[in-house]
Amino acid sequence: GAGEGPAKPRAERRVARADSLAAGPMVIPKPAEPLEAEDFSRHTRAARAVVDRALAEALTGQSRYGDAALNILSRYARTFSDYPLTGMAHTARVRVFNRRVDLARWLINLACGYDLLYGRMTTQERRWIGDKLLGEAARIIAEPPRYWADTRPEVATVTAAVLTAGYALDDRQLIDW
Repeated sequence: GAGEGPAKPRAERRVARADSLAAGPMVIPKPAEPLEAEDFSRHTRAARAVVDRALAEALTGQSRYGDAALNILSRYARTFSDYPLTGMAHTARVRVFNRRVDLARWLINLACGYDLLYGRMTTQERRWIGDKLLGEAARIIAEPPRYWADTRPEVATVTAAVLTAGYALDDRQLIDW
């Protein structure tokens, strides 16, 4: 029947993880420099919570999950540009994390969550979160230097983040990057 099959245990684990993440308040570190290890963990956890909660809403139909995911996206959209541009001297400068690849992993989760929540957001919310958060993060990640000849996994992650955000936003510049 509906809801049965090999994917059911994975779906149940995602919903359980969304529930466990909802157990306490989601702490999003305030913009500061330098980035502390605890901040790295909190940003990562918040991004995973966005996609897990958005997926939990899609699987269960319970709007509380989507509300919580949208709250995180909105909080980041409000503060993202306040995070300092930091990073290693030889790499692109990024916000929230010290390395472009870490920002890329974070953005993939946010963009996937945004895409899952797209239909429940107003046009204004989509535009605001898209411009102030996803688009800005993708453009920071896409800044030079670009290592097209490089085959390290980090290059694939950076490319995937820009494309994921581009497709979520239907932004041709990001898609064609």
